[in-house]
Amino acid sequence: MMRQSCWLLGIVLAGVLAFAGAGCKKDQPPPAPTSNGVTVDIPKLRVAFAAASPDAMKTVSQIAMSVRYTRYEKALEQLDTLANDPGTTEAQKKLLAQIMDQVKKAAEAAQAAQPAQPAQ
Repeated sequence: MMRQSCWLLGIVLAGVLAFAGAGCKKDQPPPAPTSNGVTVDIPKLRVAFAAASPDAMKTVSQIAMSVRYTRYEKALEQLDTLANDPGTTEAQKKLLAQIMDQVKKAAEAAQAAQPAQPAQ
């Protein structure tokens, strides 16, 4: 009887330790999305504008959706709008310039990946 309870206690303890270890991992931000082989650092943009106005946060979400669905021209317009917002700090503007470069590179990669249209 004592032997069975020791085994049972050991199994329960091992299970508790296994599940407890899974909850101790530090939350990591999601990876930056890759669009046409180019990394566009949207998570960094979200962090930079986390305390911004609701309008700015809405624009950041729109930028993320535009990049996700390869609407690069729209993303660049939204990035420009955000860069020209009076509430945008210099650090945010610097990050926006980096994101703009990444989006431009993704747009160029998408353009290069498209097959040439035959002349009619």
